[in-house]
Amino acid sequence: MNVLASQASKKLSELQPQHLSNMAWAFAKIQYMEANFFAGICKHSLGQIDQFGAQNLGNLAWALAKLLIEDAVLMMAISRTACQKMQSCGHQEIGNIAWAFATLSIRDLPLLDVIAVEAIQRIMHFNVQGMANTAWALAKVSYQNMPFFHCIAANAMATMSSWDPQAIANLSWAYATISFLHDPLMVAVSQRAVMVITEFTPQNLSNTIWAYATLRVEYDTDCLNEPDD
Repeated sequence: MNVLASQASKKLSELQPQHLSNMAWAFAKIQYMEANFFAGICKHSLGQIDQFGAQNLGNLAWALAKLLIEDAVLMMAISRTACQKMQSCGHQEIGNIAWAFATLSIRDLPLLDVIAVEAIQRIMHFNVQGMANTAWALAKVSYQNMPFFHCIAANAMATMSSWDPQAIANLSWAYATISFLHDPLMVAVSQRAVMVITEFTPQNLSNTIWAYATLRVEYDTDCLNEPDD
């Protein structure tokens, strides 16, 4: 990888936004972090940021967050450009951008406002991971947009039969973090959690238990029984 990174560094000035973002994503995916190489990626990405498309922005932001690269100027530019192009973002790009800023603990209110509005409008296109991750991201930076969280709750309940332990844990953690006890959602989460409890990792269990304790959730066995057909 060092050889590849060395050769790529020599050609960064020739790369278009798609190439820069894809390269950043690929190296981050395998957890390869070489300071000089990523300094070059950041420099050349900043210079072309207005030409980055929605997917390019999502991939670049995700890569920086995955490697915990803190470049305030570049992240500000990503935010500005993302706000301008959010309507062209799909649910994957919205989720990646939200996750990236939350992971880097950047509370960018204009960006969060746009993400919340677009997520509400496109919620039917979000998959389970997208809903859980976006809820986690907004909660992580203490962004309490209640229309967004009500929207997530409604769609999560409608799709709960396909939720996995990681998504359940992230969703529960998000609602507990913003101190929002949504009873119908937590009943649905509880019913699903009981069904897949053997698949929970220790981290999933820890986050879910913390969420239930924080929200003071207590349901009896009858409440958790699935309704008869």
